[in-house]
Amino acid sequence: MHKGIERLKKVRSYLINLTEGLSADQLNEIPAGFNNNILWNFGHLIATLQNINYVKSGNAITIEEKYMIAYKPGTKPDQFVDETEIARMKSIMISSVNQFEQDYSKGIFSSYTSWATRSGVEVRDIEDAIHYSFHHDGIHLGYIMALKHLV
Repeated sequence: MHKGIERLKKVRSYLINLTEGLSADQLNEIPAGFNNNILWNFGHLIATLQNINYVKSGNAITIEEKYMIAYKPGTKPDQFVDETEIARMKSIMISSVNQFEQDYSKGIFSSYTSWATRSGVEVRDIEDAIHYSFHHDGIHLGYIMALKHLV
């Protein structure tokens, strides 16, 4: 098992556990000073894993396109997310990493289009992408923790 993928699973499980017990209203709330909410961060993590690993390697995404559109960088929440969709998003948070692990084991990420992060770090291949995915999830863990204290 790839250690970076295992770390992604642990962070995502932690995020889900961290938000257990919060109501749909709390998960949808956008506190003053923020432009998104906890659920937007969940959706953003779902979409970003796909973009960084699948799209950049020329592979088809494994989630519904609606997540890619609604949660890409620069977007913000535009509607209330109900309990059914919340449960679905939490499930996809884990299942998408499990699928990624399976696809990684199959070797489907052999080609990769290099790109630079906003901080100037070059992501050259799938190994860099895995490490950046973990880093990115960690950044949003911080946002989610801050949001949780305000809702």
